[in-house]
Amino acid sequence: MMINKLKQKFKRKRNTQLQEAGFHGDKYLLALVAEIMKKVTTFIETGTNIGNTLHYVAKNYSHVSAFSCEPDLQAFKYAKKNLKPYQDRIKIYNNTSSEFITEIKQDHKELYNEPCLIWLDAHGYGFEWPLKSEIEFFTTQFNNAYILIDDFKVPNQEQFIYDQYQNQECSFEYIRSSIKCKEYQLFYPNYKERTSTFHPLKGWGLLTLNQTEIQIPADLSDKIIRQ
Repeated sequence: MMINKLKQKFKRKRNTQLQEAGFHGDKYLLALVAEIMKKVTTFIETGTNIGNTLHYVAKNYSHVSAFSCEPDLQAFKYAKKNLKPYQDRIKIYNNTSSEFITEIKQDHKELYNEPCLIWLDAHGYGFEWPLKSEIEFFTTQFNNAYILIDDFKVPNQEQFIYDQYQNQECSFEYIRSSIKCKEYQLFYPNYKERTSTFHPLKGWGLLTLNQTEIQIPADLSDKIIRQ
């Protein structure tokens, strides 16, 4: 992955003002995250940008420790500044996702058995994605994880936008061969109304690994579907 291409991506994407909510402000996704947060102690993110989602997690879930990575130095500095009040519970690396995974392997193997929510957002335009290697690593090493993939293609739901770049499509078909755990479940969003005050509908997918369970709240039963 070329750092200069990553920098081009973040020059296009960066807004230095934090939004009120992370996860694109999608109210149904936020409700799902709230349910998952009852079950986890750790939040892991690839693609901090300026820290919108990480700030939301740190502010609202004080029982959770967080780890994230951001390769673009300017965005990393904004994130560090924005998240200074929570620096005792979060660690941000100025690294690519691949370098971040190496850090986890070397220094944080204790996370392998921790209940974790993992938010994968280190993909976009202008560079080779780390998504397949991320999925392979987390589904191989982590035993109790909920993996949320941002910008994910939702089958038969064209209202959700998703990422594509050259021969890379952020979809289940793209990551299928990289899922290495024996058992998993896949969930998708299932709604058409705009759910955010500041963002269009973005697709996402949720993988639950092995025996990791999730109870979809009754008020979300028709909004989130199992594949």
